[in-house]
Amino acid sequence: MSRLGEKRSDWAAKAAGKEPYITLGELFGLYGLFRPFLNLCESWAKRHPPIRMVKKDDFFIISKGGFSLFWPQEYDPQSFVSVWKEVRKGHPHDYLQFYKPWEDDVVLDIGACEGFFGLRIIDTVHCMWMIEPVPRLSEALKRTFSPWIDRGKVLIETVALSDREGESSFEIPLKCAVSGQLCASDSMQKSQEQISCFTVSMETLDGFVRRRGIERLDLVKMDVEGAEVSVLDGAGDTLRRLRPDLLVCAYHKTDDYETIRLRLEKYGYTVRHSRVVQIRGRDRPYYRYALIFASCR
Repeated sequence: MSRLGEKRSDWAAKAAGKEPYITLGELFGLYGLFRPFLNLCESWAKRHPPIRMVKKDDFFIISKGGFSLFWPQEYDPQSFVSVWKEVRKGHPHDYLQFYKPWEDDVVLDIGACEGFFGLRIIDTVHCMWMIEPVPRLSEALKRTFSPWIDRGKVLIETVALSDREGESSFEIPLKCAVSGQLCASDSMQKSQEQISCFTVSMETLDGFVRRRGIERLDLVKMDVEGAEVSVLDGAGDTLRRLRPDLLVCAYHKTDDYETIRLRLEKYGYTVRHSRVVQIRGRDRPYYRYALIFASCR
């Protein structure tokens, strides 16, 4: 893996999927030698989902690996399977490759979605704020985490975070409700499927923290489908004052990694990154770092 921020020559970038974040050796090893085998495994997994589902009201209750969570029935369960494959141990998108939860940690999960990350750490950490702007996903999270909500360990907010305050409108393809497809970026295919439209309140992270009286944050995890830079632009006071560690998705847009890295280094953070992931675009694959881990400790 190249040093952080290192740029490659134009021909190398083009040969490596036109992205300057992967070496030719990695391209050949990860996606030349092993891609056919991985495609076969993915095809088998789609036909034999590693989950168990039962219906309750207008939700699925999905069980996997000792976890049970709620999922809206109108959203394609296959997108849930895709998320499960991404967050498993050893995947570039696995948050726990960088973060080890401690019993006194206060965690803020921005873009909580299905709640996998929260379920993996909630029995260890002190408490957790979960932010999810999609109303139906937020409702599902409240059912999933109801035992911890009753004990005061989890607080869930249906709000969108950005660099300004007001209201925000969303359009979500029901077939692609998660897995990096909530927003249209340069690598995402526009869906012709049924669309869910809604409007939610929008806040900055600084405003959210201030209004709720949050005085300690040990970790901020962020996966907001391409709006990560906007959230960071509204988080300056929080980053300077509370100094949380950060786990930020960096693959939604072409320049996300460089832009996010520069933002965080400006606040005195040291930045590390995960391995690359392949993003399937309309005309070609993209290769980008999955996660950024930033710390000032």
